[in-house]
Amino acid sequence: MKTIIIILFLFAAGMEGSKAQTVCDEAEVSRIESIKNDAEAGIANARSVTKDTDNGYTVTAYYDGSGKLLKLRAESNLSNTEQVYFENDKMCYYENSGYRSGEMFFEACYFSGNSLFCRKNVLSGSGMKISRKLESKIVSRVEKYLEEIQ
Repeated sequence: MKTIIIILFLFAAGMEGSKAQTVCDEAEVSRIESIKNDAEAGIANARSVTKDTDNGYTVTAYYDGSGKLLKLRAESNLSNTEQVYFENDKMCYYENSGYRSGEMFFEACYFSGNSLFCRKNVLSGSGMKISRKLESKIVSRVEKYLEEIQ
């Protein structure tokens, strides 16, 4: 019995820095998908600013008529694309697609505030594990892109 308790404790302690959730709040995901679709519909009339970065990315920001940021797109010269959508100037959706080791990938991450609550493999439709480390990495990348575009 003590062995089982110790194993459970070690397992729980190992998960502390991780959000092992792979089941998403589909109502919130649907709401964010609607924000993304509305932003895409507004892109044709949006003002855009594009800059090339030192690390080989081309970053484009799309703003509506009132100057509100709708979307940020970062493309690398290595077949990788990141797209970010915003709600009230906060990231609500992040997607990353391209090729890794010759294999196509397409991942979507959903945020509430700057907190990652859902991650999906868009190609298979399956949920993926999320972690604070991944959340921090995405937030940091998006902040860097926003600085680049200023």
